[in-house]
Amino acid sequence: MSNVISFEVVENTAVITFNNPPVNALGHAVRSGIVDALDKANNNVNVKAIILIGGGRTFPAGADITEFGGPLLEPGLPEVVNLIENQTLPVIAAIHGTALGGGLEIALGANFRIATKEAKIGLPEVHLGLLPGAGGTQRFPRIAGAKASIELMTSGTPIRASTAHKLGVIDKIANDNLLSESNINCSVYSAHTLKPINKESVINIAKEVRKYNQEIGLVMMGYLINIFIYGIEKFAKDVSGII
Repeated sequence: MSNVISFEVVENTAVITFNNPPVNALGHAVRSGIVDALDKANNNVNVKAIILIGGGRTFPAGADITEFGGPLLEPGLPEVVNLIENQTLPVIAAIHGTALGGGLEIALGANFRIATKEAKIGLPEVHLGLLPGAGGTQRFPRIAGAKASIELMTSGTPIRASTAHKLGVIDKIANDNLLSESNINCSVYSAHTLKPINKESVINIAKEVRKYNQEIGLVMMGYLINIFIYGIEKFAKDVSGII
């Protein structure tokens, strides 16, 4: 296990802590450490959920810019975020300080995001002439919609946790102890995690809907494809304010 990532089990929850001061930048050692820690969590029969939390003053506040321009060292950040998103155990990102750039993309890979009221999130890559490269351009709009996402990405200006909560990107604002409240929510989330949807069911439902209304059928097909690719939990969150 990398010394920039620590791992401990607290009440059946794996707590994975970023320890790469001053801002927990997501360099190669951190990325490798996350992969190792997730593997360790999955191989522990007592672990029922996972918390990702920043040590020190902040959640990861972006990529390690010292690696820019050099050869890509595996695992890359997109692969790490995908790995987080595809965990069979529920994952909570516990955010304090700032979750910026790759740090926010790490959090977007989690099932649930809880933050202190002082926390801020953002995708400031535009200030470096870059676009988010680890899924932020897909995962953020899926939750918050196009308008808020375009504003966030093109301005590069972080938003407060309260604003992110209204957008649905932050699921809960912590009232007191971030880690303990995350652990409580892990227990609740673990108990209500939905099973993966069956591929054949997606295809059959879409075909039936199209028989009755071509336009609605096409829209529903899009929804069902999203369910199959990204999971029912994320789809349910996306449409909870619509249906």
